[in-house]
Amino acid sequence: MPNNELIQSLLRAIDVIELVAQSERGLSLGEVCNALGLKQPTAHNLIRTLIARDFVEKTTSPVRYRLGSAVTRLAEERQSHNVVRQASTIMNDVFERIKGLLPAKLGPQDEASLSFSQHVGNEIVMLLRMRMQRPGVLERPRRVMTAYQSASPLAFQAFWSQEEVEDYRRQHPFLDQGAPIWKTKERLDAFLQKSRETGYAMPPIYPDEQVRAAVPVFDEGHRLLGVLGVGIWLKSPIDTKKLMKEMLEASKQIGEVG
Repeated sequence: MPNNELIQSLLRAIDVIELVAQSERGLSLGEVCNALGLKQPTAHNLIRTLIARDFVEKTTSPVRYRLGSAVTRLAEERQSHNVVRQASTIMNDVFERIKGLLPAKLGPQDEASLSFSQHVGNEIVMLLRMRMQRPGVLERPRRVMTAYQSASPLAFQAFWSQEEVEDYRRQHPFLDQGAPIWKTKERLDAFLQKSRETGYAMPPIYPDEQVRAAVPVFDEGHRLLGVLGVGIWLKSPIDTKKLMKEMLEASKQIGEVG
């Protein structure tokens, strides 16, 4: 597209975003005008529009303009898509390796599944799943998981910051949702501490023939990107040490995209 066909107001708005992104303390309206060669009414209207969509935010005392939350949100959404795509490419290989740990012949009630979940809108949502009943099929269930029973939400609570845990529990009160399962908050907290020590969450609230576990997926900056979960229902025992070794290795591979 020739330059004379570009939308000039959009180009100027992008220039404003890039300019305020370079300043940690923010810029005054005059500084924006001087840096970009804009008239004050033009700069004011551009900034007012960007503020309305959270691309720029306004501070007071003194009045300055700095980068808004929308830019960070878009960057996080792009990274989230990249992480999910990375998980989808790895899960099939991981599932095949996990199948190698299972008995050669499974009973009609035996099951195994592998999942990947993320924190979406203050819910833990299962975005990807593979099941023994549908070999080679990557499902996209988008299923909201129970806060205190499923291994993946428990893994998030184990590896989140305290502020993130408190924010999640405001929507999912322990007394209403967790106490029927864990009885006391102290028992839950002890389990979460043990999960941090081992590097994965394996809730001790299921029968012996069920293995449910989840491992965190971190980027290089140790930011929690998601959780890789596994569920196995067998009448014969499984080597959980080998299982978790495979899960931990897979979580590292997924986190590399971060």
